[in-house]
Amino acid sequence: MKQVAGKIKLELAQFAELEAFAQFASNLDKATHNQLARGQCLCELLKQSQSAPLVVEELILTIYTGTNAYLDSLEIGQAPKDEEGRSKR
Repeated sequence: MKQVAGKIKLELAQFAELEAFAQFASNLDKATHNQLARGQCLCELLKQSQSAPLVVEELILTIYTGTNAYLDSLEIGQAPKDEEGRSKR
């Protein structure tokens, strides 16, 4: 968990900084746009239901797939973020 969480901390910090900068910029290059999309996706992946939180193994797998670009081809709304796309306990 520490190895996976360290990478997501860095990516989310970069996303927050870039998001603040992007509010004032009118022209964003493709790399900046992709990094903003990944940050938004990571934020969505971390959302959990209070009544059904993820088990640690599922959380590690979710963070790993998000930080290693496996979900970059998906739109923000396509990433499974609740019980409907995850395994039943």
